[in-house]
Amino acid sequence: LNEEAAAGDVAAAAVSFGEVWKFALPAQRTMLCNTLLKAYANAGDFVNAATWYEEMLRQGVRTNTKTFGKLTEAAAKAGNLPEAERWISCMQGDRVTFNTVIDACAKAGDPASAVAWLGKMQEAGITPDEISFNTAINSFAGLGQVAEAMAWLQRMSVAKLRPTTSSYNAVLHSCARGSQVGQAVTVLGEMRQSMLDPDRTSLGSVLDSCAKSSDWAAAFGWLRAMHASGTMLPGAREHNTVLNALAKASHVDSAQQLLDDMRQKMMVDRVSYTSLVEAYTRAGHEQAAVQCMAHMADAKLQCDQVFFNTAINGFASRGDAVNAGRWLVKMAEEQVPSTTASYNGVLKGSHCSIGLAWKDGSAAVRDSAESH
Repeated sequence: LNEEAAAGDVAAAAVSFGEVWKFALPAQRTMLCNTLLKAYANAGDFVNAATWYEEMLRQGVRTNTKTFGKLTEAAAKAGNLPEAERWISCMQGDRVTFNTVIDACAKAGDPASAVAWLGKMQEAGITPDEISFNTAINSFAGLGQVAEAMAWLQRMSVAKLRPTTSSYNAVLHSCARGSQVGQAVTVLGEMRQSMLDPDRTSLGSVLDSCAKSSDWAAAFGWLRAMHASGTMLPGAREHNTVLNALAKASHVDSAQQLLDDMRQKMMVDRVSYTSLVEAYTRAGHEQAAVQCMAHMADAKLQCDQVFFNTAINGFASRGDAVNAGRWLVKMAEEQVPSTTASYNGVLKGSHCSIGLAWKDGSAAVRDSAESH
């Protein structure tokens, strides 16, 4: 029962509970009911957790701090912060419970609440640990708030806690979201000064920040640095990030060369070809874009809406409404459903407003758009 509860397997745990309950002694009833409550908590099923609590009361089963702790966890994991706060007020929360609520705030994109709960944790006489601070850092990092994430990294040191690789990676992630290359490099340096070796995630975040700031040359440099490390070899994600940066800069030859290297390493996927078709279409290489489709077919990869919309927008960025329209037709021929973005791409290429296109555009595009 406990193993099933730990895995959040509510259905299996309920069956096991029913089998054990028939032979349970009165002293075991609270423990068994709390274990089933643990299954609901780990599954983030607050509704049924609350229902089970009511059933415990109806059956006259004694509740304890673990009961309220699991109810708090269930509400927190379900993203129901008001209920989590209500249940934690019924108990003397422990570090695990407070950390669960802080984590729920972070995942909900609410760093202010995460920090508030960290404060309540201290008010309750519980010392925050590395998990507490890392979660607070993550709450800001997830929103790209670099300064705030850095501030909590420093507070962690003030609290006599040594920042971990995860701590620095969270800040580096926020740098990537905010396209702050200089800050990312600085954080990486501080990480090394703290006698922590950057891992693949660390360097990948620096690479991301370069790509998102359109510094494809620096992104390429970090990719090479990862290869040179011998221990942090980049995977498909890192290669695709650089490939995408090259595509947006219309560096066709470099993008093609990188994809060829990726193909040799068996790293090419749909994302890779989508980036390559963006490079081709932004440069106006229609035949190369068609060949890209053929290569995808050879690799048994299906062109999807993102692929076609990327191609349409690539031509549209050049004001090439003719090829943008052709790729809208190709999209239909491949039986890939077009979207509003597909038609907007063609309109963008023709430099028309929607109103003018409706009045003067082709009947085929107009009728298709009306059907959507």
